[in-house]
Amino acid sequence: MDAIAQPLLEVAGLHVRYGELVALRDVSLTVAEGEVVCIIGPNGAGKSTLLAAVAGGVTPDKGTIRFQGHNLVNCRRSVSHGSACRWCRRDGTYSAR
Repeated sequence: MDAIAQPLLEVAGLHVRYGELVALRDVSLTVAEGEVVCIIGPNGAGKSTLLAAVAGGVTPDKGTIRFQGHNLVNCRRSVSHGSACRWCRRDGTYSAR
C-alpha cells in the first residue's frame, strides 16, 4: 500500500484584508510536487495578494499556508537575501533554502 503523498504547498481558508478591502476570502488550493498551477483572474481578483501571502509579503487574517507540511503563517521569517530565504523551525532555529 502506497502512502498518500503530502502536498508540496497547501493553502486553506485564506483571508487577507487591506483595511476595509477584502482581497482574499476563503481561498484554498493544493499543489503537488512537480505540478504546474496557473492563477488567473481579472484585475483586482487577488492573484498578487495570494502570491504575496504565500511568499510571506503579507500576513493573512485567517487561514493556513503549509509548505512541505510546515505552517508558514505563524512562522517568523527573516529577510531574504538573493536566492536564500530563511524559514524558522519549530524549535526557533532557521534553515536556509
